[in-house]
Amino acid sequence: MVIFRAERRDSAESAKAGMQPLPPQLRAIDRDGVRAAGAAAAARHAVDQLAVGGSAGY
Repeated sequence: MVIFRAERRDSAESAKAGMQPLPPQLRAIDRDGVRAAGAAAAARHAVDQLAVGGSAGY
Protein backbone atom coordinates (compact mmCIF):
# COMPACT_ATOMS: atom_id res chain seq x y z
CA MET A 1 0.00 0.00 0.00
CA VAL A 2 1.19 3.49 -0.79
CA ILE A 3 0.06 6.49 1.22
CA PHE A 4 0.31 10.10 0.14
CA ARG A 5 0.62 12.05 3.37
CA ALA A 6 -0.56 15.63 3.56
CA GLU A 7 0.40 16.04 7.18
CA ARG A 8 2.84 18.69 8.22
CA ARG A 9 4.32 16.53 10.96
CA ASP A 10 7.54 14.67 10.56
CA SER A 11 8.06 11.27 12.19
CA ALA A 12 9.57 12.78 15.36
CA GLU A 13 6.60 15.12 15.83
CA SER A 14 4.19 12.26 15.19
CA ALA A 15 5.90 10.08 17.79
CA LYS A 16 5.89 12.92 20.32
CA ALA A 17 2.14 13.36 19.71
CA GLY A 18 1.63 9.66 20.49
CA MET A 19 0.93 8.58 16.94
CA GLN A 20 2.06 5.12 15.92
CA PRO A 21 4.57 4.87 13.08
CA LEU A 22 3.40 3.43 9.79
CA PRO A 23 4.01 -0.31 9.42
CA PRO A 24 7.20 -1.06 7.45
CA GLN A 25 5.25 -2.64 4.57
CA LEU A 26 3.54 0.71 3.86
CA ARG A 27 5.29 3.24 1.69
CA ALA A 28 4.50 6.84 2.60
CA ILE A 29 5.24 9.74 0.29
CA ASP A 30 4.98 13.04 2.11
CA ARG A 31 3.89 16.32 0.62
CA ASP A 32 7.45 17.56 0.18
CA GLY A 33 8.38 14.35 -1.61
CA VAL A 34 5.45 14.75 -3.99
CA ARG A 35 6.38 18.36 -4.64
CA ALA A 36 10.03 17.48 -5.24
CA ALA A 37 9.21 14.65 -7.65
CA GLY A 38 6.14 16.24 -9.22
CA ALA A 39 2.65 14.81 -8.93
CA ALA A 40 2.85 12.67 -12.08
CA ALA A 41 6.21 11.15 -11.12
CA ALA A 42 5.04 10.51 -7.54
CA ALA A 43 1.90 8.79 -8.85
CA ARG A 44 3.96 6.65 -11.26
CA HIS A 45 6.28 5.71 -8.39
CA ALA A 46 3.27 4.76 -6.24
CA VAL A 47 1.87 2.53 -8.99
CA ASP A 48 5.30 0.95 -9.48
CA GLN A 49 5.47 0.20 -5.74
CA LEU A 50 2.04 -1.44 -5.87
CA ALA A 51 3.00 -3.54 -8.90
CA VAL A 52 6.16 -4.99 -7.32
CA GLY A 53 5.59 -8.44 -5.97
CA GLY A 54 1.85 -8.52 -6.50
CA SER A 55 -0.72 -8.36 -3.73
CA ALA A 56 -2.11 -10.87 -1.26
CA GLY A 57 -5.48 -9.16 -1.60
CA TYR A 58 -8.29 -9.13 0.92
